[in-house]
Amino acid sequence: MALPIKTADVRYFIALEQPSASVYRPAHMTQSIRGFGDVRIRRVFTDTGDRICVEGTLVTPDRVGHSASDILWLRLPLPNIALDLFARLDTAEGLAAGEARFRTIPQDLAPEINEMLRNTEGAVFPDTPFETIPLLSAPADLYSLAVLGALLLLVNSGNTLGVATDDLIGYARKLGQEATKPAAPDTVLEPFAARAIQVAEADPRIRAALGPHRLAYDGVTAEDAAAWVPPDLWWHIIGTLARLIPGAGPDSYCKDYGDASPFNLEKALDAPLRDLGNLLLRTRGLIISDWTSNREVARVIKKVHTT
Repeated sequence: MALPIKTADVRYFIALEQPSASVYRPAHMTQSIRGFGDVRIRRVFTDTGDRICVEGTLVTPDRVGHSASDILWLRLPLPNIALDLFARLDTAEGLAAGEARFRTIPQDLAPEINEMLRNTEGAVFPDTPFETIPLLSAPADLYSLAVLGALLLLVNSGNTLGVATDDLIGYARKLGQEATKPAAPDTVLEPFAARAIQVAEADPRIRAALGPHRLAYDGVTAEDAAAWVPPDLWWHIIGTLARLIPGAGPDSYCKDYGDASPFNLEKALDAPLRDLGNLLLRTRGLIISDWTSNREVARVIKKVHTT
């Protein structure tokens, strides 16, 4: 359902009904935040298209939003009318606890309403109802793709989808925490792929939860699976799934669930499709290559080279 924002530029959409909890849906998208607060109007101005904008501060003891991409819906009591304003939170400004700065999305309003709004500069509206609405956009689809990847690669007789998804999210956050650490100096892999392996090798719990033995339904040990699937390739694949989770860290394809242009939503899929396509080309070699022999040859070459 489109929000009733009177603007000619873009339309914003929300779920028609309150979505139920699902493993394929980000947690914060299953609920909006409602409350009451005092609204202080800082200034009212027009943008380059002569549409009205309001900048203000919301003061409330309640939590206001999940991310800067959320839509803040305010119902401002003006004379003889309750005006709906739709705004974005400005998280860059450091304010006192319980305060949130907002700026409304430019709207085309009637001249008499514009005049009433301009007269509210400096005014305070106590107990104003507000609702924070998670914005539906393409990054939410990336999260769903990450869960589908977990279903295809990590669910077997000893692992459920819920457990696999939770472990994948934890791995994504761990990758983000390790992003500032340098890669091993002797690696020939790209920095992210090298870090994906380093994080897995440093934590046996990650290897047990997300290792290549999960590909088989049952009866395969981690050692056997490592002989079939090169570790650098496997952890690059799992790391790419982790990057699909918005906001998990600096490697995420999207910084949050609204990080997509409303004019070009499909662009959020460009980088994931490119990286997954490259990984697909690499995995084709597993069908016709003997990786055990390849490793043995590599060990011999390395031994000769170092003697």
